[in-house]
Amino acid sequence: AGVFGDRYIFDFSLGFEFYEGERISFQLLDSPMIQRLEGFYEYEALGDDKCQVTYQLGAELGGFIPGFIQGKIAELVVDIALGELKKYAESPLCMENLIAR
Repeated sequence: AGVFGDRYIFDFSLGFEFYEGERISFQLLDSPMIQRLEGFYEYEALGDDKCQVTYQLGAELGGFIPGFIQGKIAELVVDIALGELKKYAESPLCMENLIAR
């Protein structure tokens, strides 16, 4: 349950566009509670099997959600997105996908 006994569930679908060697963009396809969700992961090779990743996210929630709750949701979304990117980038599947290209 959320603050004041409310419960917020954010169900959404994202569409992705892949730009080889540069960026992965995403945008909201459907959601009953989120009006806008878009962003990208931009990566730059640094050599020695390293890269720098820039992450940008823009979001707008629908309905009445207090500002302090929106801030916490934004932090959670960023933490999850970066954690998932790191998990994928370090996975054998990522290496297999890179080799297959």
